[in-house]
Amino acid sequence: MNTAWPLERNTTLAFCGYSGLTCCNATEDSAIMAKFTAMNITDSSCASTIKSILCAKCNPYSGELYTIDDTPRIAPVLCNNSTSDFCAATWNMCKNVAIPNNPFSQTSTPKKLSELYHSSSDFCQSASGPITEQAVCLNGFSAQFPPTEPTPTPEGICIERLDNMSFTNMAPHPDGSNRIFLATQSGIIFLAELQDFGHALKYNKSQPFLDLRNRVYLDYESGFMGLAFHPNFTNNGRFFVSYNCDSKKTPDCLGKCSCNSEIGCDPTNLGTDNGAAPCQYQAVIAEYTVNGTSNSPSTDHGLSTVDEVNLLTKAGNYGWRVYDGFDLFHTNWTPGGSTPPESINPIFPILVMHHSDTHSNLDEAVLVAGYVYRARTDRCLYGRFIYADLYGFDMWTANELPYMSGNFSSDRVNFTCSRQSPIPCRFVNSTTIPALGYIFSFGQDNNKDILLITYTGVYRIVRSHLCGYKCMLDSDFSSPAPTEEEPIYQQLAPTPSPVLSPSNPPSVSMQPPKGQSSPPLSSIAQPPTTGPFLLAPSPN
Repeated sequence: MNTAWPLERNTTLAFCGYSGLTCCNATEDSAIMAKFTAMNITDSSCASTIKSILCAKCNPYSGELYTIDDTPRIAPVLCNNSTSDFCAATWNMCKNVAIPNNPFSQTSTPKKLSELYHSSSDFCQSASGPITEQAVCLNGFSAQFPPTEPTPTPEGICIERLDNMSFTNMAPHPDGSNRIFLATQSGIIFLAELQDFGHALKYNKSQPFLDLRNRVYLDYESGFMGLAFHPNFTNNGRFFVSYNCDSKKTPDCLGKCSCNSEIGCDPTNLGTDNGAAPCQYQAVIAEYTVNGTSNSPSTDHGLSTVDEVNLLTKAGNYGWRVYDGFDLFHTNWTPGGSTPPESINPIFPILVMHHSDTHSNLDEAVLVAGYVYRARTDRCLYGRFIYADLYGFDMWTANELPYMSGNFSSDRVNFTCSRQSPIPCRFVNSTTIPALGYIFSFGQDNNKDILLITYTGVYRIVRSHLCGYKCMLDSDFSSPAPTEEEPIYQQLAPTPSPVLSPSNPPSVSMQPPKGQSSPPLSSIAQPPTTGPFLLAPSPN
């Protein structure tokens, strides 16, 4: 199964019958046929059903059917809802048929469904998943999508502050637990434990999981970029990191750098870049995004007037440098010569935003991509793509209707901090906007709850009613209890230069609670370097 992106086929698969877009090639189709033949299912009705289930790997939406973005399944999600009950039909036709290598078990011994499950409801609870009305499912030959009625527009997003340290990256532990990895731009990685809502992040700041500061080259746009884990990390311990390094200071900082004379590059004319020799700084990237999947939303900061949100596809051409968003991009000179617009087949963005369309006093928007919300914490956010402005003043949710159509609409959404936050939030001037500084990235834990990784700490999305927002899907909505605690405000300095370092946001003056003092941000920016360290194994 090709989980990267469905391929366009001019012919029909001989066994599974898919044509056009499919996630199988002819070899994979033949392998499915061989597996089905070896099952030797004598009941024709059951055989037809099992064939369609095996061939779901070739469905262009197989990634959704096998939930590869969540916990990958051994069999596709079967429809068990008000419009299609393919799951119950599968049970009725195959419950008493012994099937070798049954797709719903992991044993070669012939098994009946009735030997694996006690009843139809027991089987469908496993085969259909918990959110049957909102999941993509197999209704026989094709994939069925959730209802196209939009969910109620959320009144706002409520967050709580879990930590006040500045991180730039986050990744959930692959073991499925409540542990997460957090990394600083300088290259320190911590293993932390998420607590229940209303409780702060738990970790030992004096004992990092890994310290790469002696390898990482750090400046305003360089440093530690991210980490990813091998799918079998819990057994082999392999993980991968991406960072910038200095070839003059780190002997094993290796990479290729060349000047292509075919496009007019003259190596004798290469000057320094902010004092650095050409090719001095390298990017170390090892199998990054090993768990990456198709159609993931991604943001791109346009050079001219707009920022854009794209759906990532394998080998996709997003139009740059011919297009900036939907507009033709004109420049006096770009490396590589001129590319006529008619010579490419661009994939245009699903959403665009002009740089000036923001509440930031910088008159410039830089979009930061989040996630499609799949947690059960805020039901009104479910299925919406959440993204924000780098400068922390704006947040949006985008909805796709119909589902999997690529047609998105976006709304700016209010957001504030819960009064029950385990660490009190600070706010921008006399507003309810939390003082996040820069929003560096979003993270997603193993419960699909979304975290904001910002300059002023780590924040988590919680139930909307904790901030007084009402979700019409919550039957137990209640406003938070009144509190006499005064909000803590953060006063912004005059408008800074747009070229300020992302690691040094606009200077601020803190107004702590009465009777308390507030430590400077610099005192919590980096932890001590003592403690055990683990070396990342070679990706080779």
